[in-house]
Amino acid sequence: MEGKKMDWKFVLPATRDDLVVAEKGKYHVKSRVVPQDIGQKLGLVKGLVRKRWAWWSVDHFDTFFSAIVKFTSLESSVQCEAWRLAVAGLEQHTETLARLFTDQDRLESSQKHSHLNALKMGVWIVVELMKCFEEQAKGVHIVTAKKSKVKRESDIWGEGEKQEGMAALRQILDLNIAMLWSPPVVGSSFVDQIADCCYKLLERQETVKCKKTLESVLHVLAILIKRYNHSIGASLKIQQLLQQHEHAATAAAALVLLCVRDYDVRGLLPLLVREISQIDPCELARDTTATKNYTLFLVEVSGGSGGSGLMLPTLSSLVHHLDGDSYTMRNCVLTIMGDILSSTLENTDTRDTLLDRLEMHVHDQNAFVRSKAVQILTRLVEGRFVPVARQGALIQRVVGAAQDKSSNVRKSAMAFLRACLQCNPFAEQLSSLEELKEKLQGEKDKLVTMQKELESTPDTEENGEIKEESEEKMEGVKEEGGEEEEENGQENEALRRQQVVVRYLSDCVHFTEQLHAVIELVTQLLASKTTSDVLESIELLVSAREFGMKAAEAGIRKMLVLVFNNEQSIRDAVVNAYLRLYIRPENGKSAKAEVVAGNLMGMVVGASLAEIASLKELVKLLMEKEHINPRVIKCLLDVLLDKSAESLRQSSATVILTMVAAVDPSVAEQNLTLLASAGLTGTVELARDTCKLFQEAATMKDFVRLESNHRVPSSVLSKLIDTLHLPKVDWMSFADEAIKALFVMCSEPQQVVTGLLAKMLEKTSQEKDNGGELVERLLSVIGQIALCNLVYLESLPPTDEEEDEDEKGEEALRSVSPFIPMVVQIASSPDSFPCPRIQNAASVALCKVMLASRRECERHLQLVFTLLEKSSQEGTRCNIMVLLHDMIIRFPNLLVTWTDKVYARLKDPSTTVRCTTVRTLTNLILNDMVKVKGNISQLARCLEDEDPRIRSLTKMFFSELSHKPNAIYNVMPDLISHLSDPDSGRDKEEFERIMRFLFEFVDKEKQKESLVEKLCHRLRATRCDSQWHDMSYCLTLITYNDRSLKRLQENFACYQDKLSDGTVYENFSLILEKSKKSVKGGEELLADLEDRIKACHNRLDGGSQGSPRIGSSAPPRPSQKTRPAVKKEQKKRQLRRAKRQMSSEEDEESSGASSDDFEIKTVPLNETSTRPSRRPR
Repeated sequence: MEGKKMDWKFVLPATRDDLVVAEKGKYHVKSRVVPQDIGQKLGLVKGLVRKRWAWWSVDHFDTFFSAIVKFTSLESSVQCEAWRLAVAGLEQHTETLARLFTDQDRLESSQKHSHLNALKMGVWIVVELMKCFEEQAKGVHIVTAKKSKVKRESDIWGEGEKQEGMAALRQILDLNIAMLWSPPVVGSSFVDQIADCCYKLLERQETVKCKKTLESVLHVLAILIKRYNHSIGASLKIQQLLQQHEHAATAAAALVLLCVRDYDVRGLLPLLVREISQIDPCELARDTTATKNYTLFLVEVSGGSGGSGLMLPTLSSLVHHLDGDSYTMRNCVLTIMGDILSSTLENTDTRDTLLDRLEMHVHDQNAFVRSKAVQILTRLVEGRFVPVARQGALIQRVVGAAQDKSSNVRKSAMAFLRACLQCNPFAEQLSSLEELKEKLQGEKDKLVTMQKELESTPDTEENGEIKEESEEKMEGVKEEGGEEEEENGQENEALRRQQVVVRYLSDCVHFTEQLHAVIELVTQLLASKTTSDVLESIELLVSAREFGMKAAEAGIRKMLVLVFNNEQSIRDAVVNAYLRLYIRPENGKSAKAEVVAGNLMGMVVGASLAEIASLKELVKLLMEKEHINPRVIKCLLDVLLDKSAESLRQSSATVILTMVAAVDPSVAEQNLTLLASAGLTGTVELARDTCKLFQEAATMKDFVRLESNHRVPSSVLSKLIDTLHLPKVDWMSFADEAIKALFVMCSEPQQVVTGLLAKMLEKTSQEKDNGGELVERLLSVIGQIALCNLVYLESLPPTDEEEDEDEKGEEALRSVSPFIPMVVQIASSPDSFPCPRIQNAASVALCKVMLASRRECERHLQLVFTLLEKSSQEGTRCNIMVLLHDMIIRFPNLLVTWTDKVYARLKDPSTTVRCTTVRTLTNLILNDMVKVKGNISQLARCLEDEDPRIRSLTKMFFSELSHKPNAIYNVMPDLISHLSDPDSGRDKEEFERIMRFLFEFVDKEKQKESLVEKLCHRLRATRCDSQWHDMSYCLTLITYNDRSLKRLQENFACYQDKLSDGTVYENFSLILEKSKKSVKGGEELLADLEDRIKACHNRLDGGSQGSPRIGSSAPPRPSQKTRPAVKKEQKKRQLRRAKRQMSSEEDEESSGASSDDFEIKTVPLNETSTRPSRRPR
């Protein structure tokens, strides 16, 4: 095609307006087309494009320019037509140029000039139209528009149109278009024109989300970088994109990897890394958005295919950011190090250096960095990129992270430890550390022996001397020397192998020692309040147990109680853990029924009461999910019925069957006779567990009660009588369960137990050698019958005639009423019956009798509380306290006046009694059976008890109490009043620790404001300096806002005279310092209050030099006034105080307590001088 004659040059404009300005030798727009005529003009262009006319852009440039300038005024059909024609025309021009470039010799300069102008015009039109569409689409998403309009715009300009435009530009760039320039170098303005369009598209998140569109844009940019010297410009533009757009990080990383993979361009990444590395670390810490984008870009490049190899040469430019303030950048650099280590790194020195830096940041000051460092190490351990020799030391360093204050760090540390265990290079079983040590010692001894044998072998030099002695034996000596050299080589090889074995076992022992030390820490984390800690601990313990580590057994048992946890995720994790260990231990497949039954029975052996209760809940959950099938139940029954089995194994099977029967009572109900024949013929413990199984059988809905002469109750009675005389057995626990079983199974249980009592009384009267123990057992049965009879009567269906509660109680005692005087006599006569066990049994029986009858309870309350206070046996006092809990619930009105006696046991000399009392009061108060006011301060003092269990229980009590609305706030006045009493005997540190703990639960702003005012009024009412210190210290524990600070200023008169005291002044100074950080908008109020406090302190402190100070040891002189005058003045003072208190009261929604709740015992003025201060100034 011949070139079109052109005496002008088209210069790509910086702005559209530049094309309107007329300059000599340059093309400019001569006439603009109005929007209404653009559609008609485009029709002419359409005809030219059909004729494949290459100069369409030259002939109708003004039309396209007008369409671009007035783009928003055009109809959508016109916009779409302009785009289709521009792309089609550019594609046709590309084909024309491709044909021309095939015969370069025939391409004249005039043709080059005309085609270059046409090419620039066509590219400018396409690029500008793309920008117009992008701006319009962006505006549609920002400005609220109708759904129909959004749909219309998306139909015009979608991902297909973007890909079409990028394809047209890529076809142009694939040609050798530099031939059109003179010299043959493509102008930078032309490259920038296309590149700017690409970057404009990358600003839109929709472009990055569409994979095909993104690839088309990136290929165009890669070609510009590869062939048109756009590397520096691309690095600068990409950096700008990263600063402004988060999604640009993905596109930038993809561009870098594309340049390397498809175009062999590796210079772009170093340019970008250099630009990022030169950013000031302080700026990175401030501009967190840009920093996040930088790090995301670097991490995606490093994690891409071959990215770690690209990042290794540039890592030195980024290492200094590890010492910067931006934790995000530190995480990025550490991630890059991890990616490099995950690749095939041949240089061991570089590997060790990177691992050292990673280990260093396990203890970084920022929790996110610590967590990231541990996560990277976890990934390296899982990929087996950490040398075996370093793993033991690495575990030792990460163990500290498992105790980190950040839950994320702890979670990452636990995952790392689990990965070390699961990916350990030593053995599938790490059962016994002692066995490994013994094996190591044996291999060391073997190594020493081999070394000694090698040292004693004749040296090869001796063979050389023999050769010199005789020329005749030269050949023989050579052969002999060769054989000896071969033997020496074999011995050296064996020695090297033995050294490797010793080194391997040493690493294994060190590794196992570190893991054993970790298990104890992990077991402690099971009690954490953070869910992630508990879940990770469970996973690690299960993995350790699967690897045969015996140290994990204690943690597995402790984990059992978590089945009652409030978090569903923790409960599910516990169930899944025991499924893995005991039900499906073989890669998720169910084990044989005999194995499952044996595993369940093994969990019973050595279990505590809490663990048994937890195991029962676990069995219930497993039964509900059908993980315990009938075959397992049959195996358990076979063990129980096997008379040759051990009694412990039979008892364990009975316990598990009882748990199963709690879910499915038919298991026991269908086998009552068999259970009786097997369970009641063995030991007392087995009989006790069998009776529990009978009780579960009776819970069946259609259970028919048995006659008194039935084999099962008869066997139970026979077992009770036959074992009555046996010493050193837990007969009473068996008797308790047997009596419960009789009352739930028999149709006439009162008749059965009456016969039992008669036989026991006969046996007791006949026994002479073991009479004391029989009396104890008789008393225990009396109390248990009374209690079970009451439960039985309450379970009966109601009759037509209403039965009084007192009558029901008397009916419950009908079987044991003849024995009640004996019980009372023994309990009230410790001198006549000095045996502690008999006294304990009598007190327990008496309390159970009192539980059954209101009349008996009212009659013997004085005796019970006397025993509670004066009994010398702590077991007796504990048992009475436990039963008092039930009595208070059953007869609250009878025991309301005895509550103080219960609180008094918080000062009991026995730790066990105090612990039991705390548990009792916790249950009563949280269930609203005892009011929290009054003696609550005695419970608060238990926060400082010497026993850690009591401290823990008390903290749990106040924590649970805080869940009730305003509960802690309402008792705070009473607490502070009693604890600040100088006669309470507490010290300063104890008071402050208690108050710090309690004030954590006062979190509402209105409560804090009210407490500020109340404490200020109490400061005015106090006359003892120790109380001043306590009240002012409590004020420091409040977090102030502008309103509470205003309350403090309004009540300045209440405490201004106390500011002369140094401790009080220091406390108020502390309040001011804390308020400067917490109070916003009250700077003037704070400054005014600070000035008043300082001025008052300086005035009082300076004026007291020549006169006695307030609160000092100089006594007042009451003799100056007559006694009537003093009394009159005291009355006036009391009246004024009462008026002030009445005026300070307010109706608060958040509290039921008033300022009168403070009942601080003030010290009279005439005693202030004589009583020494209880704490130093």
